[in-house]
Amino acid sequence: MNCVSIENRKNLKRRNMVSLFHNAYTAWIVLLFGFVVTGAAWYTSNEFVNENAELRFETQMIEISKAFRARMAEYE
Repeated sequence: MNCVSIENRKNLKRRNMVSLFHNAYTAWIVLLFGFVVTGAAWYTSNEFVNENAELRFETQMIEISKAFRARMAEYE
């Protein structure tokens, strides 16, 4: 009888832990966490892409400027 009581207590503790994590609040928290992580990843990748595009633009601008000056120097 004592052995059954101990097993029932263990099962009750397990059910309480399961019900703690299987409810609407936990689902909303997980969803919110997913949105936050997704937003952070989007922001980080967007910043990286923009910085890379600016760098590429500046590099091309410098190269075109050098080529233009060299071409103008030929006509002088």
